[in-house]
Amino acid sequence: MKKKYDQVYQFKITLKGTKPPIWRRIQVPETYTFWDLHVAIQDAMG
Repeated sequence: MKKKYDQVYQFKITLKGTKPPIWRRIQVPETYTFWDLHVAIQDAMG
C-alpha cells in the first residue's frame, strides 16, 4: 500500500527555562498544515 505522502519532517521541541531540559522529538508528514503541526506539538508536550 502506497503512502499518501513522500516526505516526513522531524522536529525537536524544547521547553525553555526548565532544568533538566524537557524536550520531545516528533515526526509529521509533509501534508500537515500549521494547525495540524500545532496540535501535534500540543499533544507531544502534554
